[in-house]
Amino acid sequence: MKSLDPVAAIRDADRDGSDVCIRPVTAPLSPRGRGAGGEGAGRQALPVLVALAAALAAPAHARPIAYTGATTVMADVGSDTREFSVFHAPSFRWSAGGGWHAFESGDGATEREIAYLRGNRLLERWNLPNAQANVFVWGSIGRATGNDFDGSQAAYNAGFQADYETLRFYSMVKSEWWHADAFTHRMDTAKLGFAP
Repeated sequence: MKSLDPVAAIRDADRDGSDVCIRPVTAPLSPRGRGAGGEGAGRQALPVLVALAAALAAPAHARPIAYTGATTVMADVGSDTREFSVFHAPSFRWSAGGGWHAFESGDGATEREIAYLRGNRLLERWNLPNAQANVFVWGSIGRATGNDFDGSQAAYNAGFQADYETLRFYSMVKSEWWHADAFTHRMDTAKLGFAP
């Protein structure tokens, strides 16, 4: 039986250029390959798994600020970087929160982790007749550890994101810069999305 595995979706995040990649996998519901309720239990579980996978895929273009009163929980997982964050937006113009970011060099020799507090600001939003565009900026302070330096160090971050979307198209560019005494790390990202 084919089902959608949300754990595989998170693990495979960003491999195809989207925030979350849902891929079908074969997974029995019990050691015998059937749900506890027999043959029909697997069919009953499939709509729940599809709804969960859709919920995971929906924030494919997550923003640091959603709407007034929103709390946003985000995960961005790639082959050499992992980031988990939580932000609360008292206003649609700004949000604050914290997170954890881990980097690994391509050869795996260097690893760094940063726990941080961040402020996000919506600089500009354009509500067009059939589209919306946004520009966000942010700054962070935190503590960094790594296997290429001793102890922990103060770390600072600045970044921006610009996006444009319609009901059928999404585009985003993002640039982020981290700095500590032991390192400077910059990440640039571009994403495109299309809806059928």
